[in-house]
Amino acid sequence: MATAGMRLVHGLEPAELTDDLDRLYCYEQVSIHWARAVDNRLTGLAAFVLGEPLREHVTLAEGHAQRLAARIAQLGGGITPDPTQFLERSQLATVQMPDDTSDPSAVLRYALAQEQRAIDSYGQLLDRTRGLDAVTEQLLTSILADKVAQEDEIESALTPAVTTT
Repeated sequence: MATAGMRLVHGLEPAELTDDLDRLYCYEQVSIHWARAVDNRLTGLAAFVLGEPLREHVTLAEGHAQRLAARIAQLGGGITPDPTQFLERSQLATVQMPDDTSDPSAVLRYALAQEQRAIDSYGQLLDRTRGLDAVTEQLLTSILADKVAQEDEIESALTPAVTTT
């Protein structure tokens, strides 16, 4: 626990904040597992187009999870130790495989919906920490920037190409 760092947290209950951060940590863990499961099942064009982006997503999500875990520890908390609780703690209702893992659009539409849900969750916690915990605020802002960039990439990939004649 970072004693001097804890004094920088104003108006927030550290236990509640660590619980909220742990929920995001669990979301990242579910996201990692989903991306690996989809990558494992890709066929056809989707395997060629999406394999590397899914592996990059895993690397980015692992980094986010590590950073969240470090902040939770600084605040005197601990991450969820039981992987069977990740889905419930992440506040995701379910995790689904795309209808067709050979269709890049089907995979991307599901990924986009989950990325947007994550952006909402990170944004809500960022709003609650703004001005009350500079360290957590900076962490969430940084991760949120990555999430928005991922959302933009997915949306771009789903946008039909414009042909000019």
